Amino acid sequence: MLLGRGVTLAKNGTTLFPDAPTRRGTRHIQELMKLKQQGCRTKLIFIIQRPDAVELKPHKRLDPEFYEALQEAQSQGVEIEAYNCHAGTSQMSIHKKISVKF
Repeated sequence: MLLGRGVTLAKNGTTLFPDAPTRRGTRHIQELMKLKQQGCRTKLIFIIQRPDAVELKPHKRLDPEFYEALQEAQSQGVEIEAYNCHAGTSQMSIHKKISVKF
């Protein structure tokens, strides 16, 4: 199962997710962990809607539950990736893969 999340909050090239507490996002991560335990390949992809992003960090201070769920998912083998992109008025294109740091 593949799950995508959009990201816009950034400080000096570091993007932070979420930009507001997200119970739904935490539930999505928990669902990915359940599927992983059932033997499914699972991947969470963050799409950063700005080409100047160089890394993604979970916003621990803003949403500690999401942060903890994401750490647990990673430890269980859920693949976590992030990509920055160019977003225009009529199209969006992936620029490059960036690092995810805890």
